[in-house]
Amino acid sequence: MKINKTFLWAIALRTSPALINFFFFLILAKLMGPAEFGVLALAQVWLGGFRILGNSGFSGAVIQARNLTDRQLSSVFFLNLGISLLLVLLCSASVWIFPTDPSVGDFPQVVSLMSLTLMISGVALVQEALAYRGMRLRFLAQRDLISALVGGAVGIALALHGWGVWALVMQALVSSLVGVILLWHGANWLPKWREFSLADVKPLLKFSLWMLAFQLFAYLARESDKTMIGFMVGITALGIYTLANKFILLPSMIFADALNSYLFPKLSSLQTNPDDMSRVYAGSVYLTMSIVPPSIFALGIVIYLYGVPAFGPQWEGVDKAVPYVAIIAACQSYISPAGSVLKALGRVSLLFKWAVFVFCLMVIGVLGGVAFGIEGIMAGLVCANLICTIAVSLLLHQLIGKTSMMKQVVHFYAIIGFGLGLAAVTINSIASLGVQNFAISAVVTFASALFYFSTVFLVLRKRIGHYLKLN
Repeated sequence: MKINKTFLWAIALRTSPALINFFFFLILAKLMGPAEFGVLALAQVWLGGFRILGNSGFSGAVIQARNLTDRQLSSVFFLNLGISLLLVLLCSASVWIFPTDPSVGDFPQVVSLMSLTLMISGVALVQEALAYRGMRLRFLAQRDLISALVGGAVGIALALHGWGVWALVMQALVSSLVGVILLWHGANWLPKWREFSLADVKPLLKFSLWMLAFQLFAYLARESDKTMIGFMVGITALGIYTLANKFILLPSMIFADALNSYLFPKLSSLQTNPDDMSRVYAGSVYLTMSIVPPSIFALGIVIYLYGVPAFGPQWEGVDKAVPYVAIIAACQSYISPAGSVLKALGRVSLLFKWAVFVFCLMVIGVLGGVAFGIEGIMAGLVCANLICTIAVSLLLHQLIGKTSMMKQVVHFYAIIGFGLGLAAVTINSIASLGVQNFAISAVVTFASALFYFSTVFLVLRKRIGHYLKLN
């Protein structure tokens, strides 16, 4: 059986550095407590909006455009560089203007230092977009792997010397800096100041501005939970929620990001052929169903049983977040490929409307559950995400409805229901055998996960042919 090699490098692009970061996260979680991770998570939420503004939607425009000139690339580079510098100053100043709770510790100082990553991202934007446009996914995977290794090593070394949250900050900064150095070292294009012209940017503005609007609302929808938990439930609760996300939600989103890093440029090349677009998109959704739920299943059982014993009593309560985060992770991985279709078709205004719709649903879910604490918030988010799975299928049926999108939803719900039932049986079996017996627990978990994956794969194997054949 041949495998689509370009897609494999897309998986490597996200998976390799993510696994390295996850390994370092486990070590750092053992060395520190939830408060430090809560401060960093809140700082990343604050920075996220500025980071999206720094992108200005130009990255997607460079990837999607059918024709590009060197003058356009140089113009985008220098314009974005100026925007990034301005955003560093605004971000550093903004965090000192708004009063913060004393429980967040060094939050203003952390944001101020981490704002330097905005400038680093500005320097990397065009080069990274060109690498994606050229499908240089192997190069990007190697770049991300090296930067993750260097940044993680620095973070652990500083944590061992008692730097606390600043070890996490320096890990992020060093990783970003190494990444941009490697990106420019392998660049095939260099900007020229004499080619800068605002007129050359105008053809890209329509796409980029709609992309910017979409990314802002998508970001608000994605981060509303962390903001509400951090400011309304507490920084420790946010740290616990972050750990659950790292174990369950983040790995599934890594796969979704890997898929989209392949899917967007691939679908952009097929935008005049709706039949092929429909085939590739449908295959991507079923591939997600085949891989993500079994991964969530195994990781969910591990963190449910061993999260607190492994990391200490300061992480008490992380097991309660597992069922909610697992369903949210599955839903978001199912929804995610639709964005690549809308971007590839140039339907960025519709993408923006979709982001507004999702944002409103997430806010309603969060506000509806906040009175019941962190579990109430997560239950509200589960309901919002389940609604989104139906809505996105209806939307894609209207655009490229060559296959039955609603049949995908039925398959998805059946797979999730099967997974939840199998997880409950597995956890009860492990509990009856003795949770403390790690060897037995590992064997039972592995056997159940393998059974789950094999069953789902056998049912869906004919629907993912695009990714199992060289194409």
